[in-house]
Amino acid sequence: MMKSEHAQVAEQLEINPKEIFRVYGLSDASGDYQIALLEKIFNIKNKDTTNNSIEAIAFRADHGGNLIHWSIKDERKSENEETNIWFWTKYCSFKDLDGDNRIDPIIVYGSKDGNGYKRIKIITIYKNKKYVIRAIESEMDLGRHFIQDKEINALPLTIRKYLHSLLEAIRKGQGVLLKNG
Repeated sequence: MMKSEHAQVAEQLEINPKEIFRVYGLSDASGDYQIALLEKIFNIKNKDTTNNSIEAIAFRADHGGNLIHWSIKDERKSENEETNIWFWTKYCSFKDLDGDNRIDPIIVYGSKDGNGYKRIKIITIYKNKKYVIRAIESEMDLGRHFIQDKEINALPLTIRKYLHSLLEAIRKGQGVLLKNG
C-alpha cells in the first residue's frame, strides 16, 4: 500500500501529521514537487482551531528522495498581539502564470488579533526568488499599511496582472481595503 502524501511529508520532516494542513502534488518542466502547508495548532475550542505558526515547504523529487526547494515560515506575533495565523488556501495558486512551463507559486496567509484586525501576506515565488506583499488592516486610518516589494514591478506582466486580480478578490472576499491610511 502506498503512503499518503501527508504521511510521506510527516515522516520526512519528523513532525506530527496533524500539523500538516494540506499537501499539493505538482509537476512542471523542472520536475515533480510536493508543497506542504503546515499549521502548528495552539488551541482547539468549539471546533475552532487557532495556530501559533505556519510553514510552507516545497519538496522537489531528486534521485529517489526529496530536496527542500524553498520554504516560508511565520508565526503569530504574541498572544496579546495576535490570536491566530493560518493559510488562506482559496487565494493560494500553484499555476504557470507566465507560460514558461514552470509553476509560479503564490502563498497567501493572514493573522488576526482579538479585535479582528488582520495582517495579510502574499508571497510569490518566481525563479527561486520571493516577492512579498504585506498588509495590515485596521479600523483606524493610521493603523492601516500596504507595502509591496519594489522588485514586484520587475515580474512578468502576466504575474503582476494575476496579483492585481488576487488583491481585488481578497478585498472583496475578506472585506478589507489593502491600502495605506
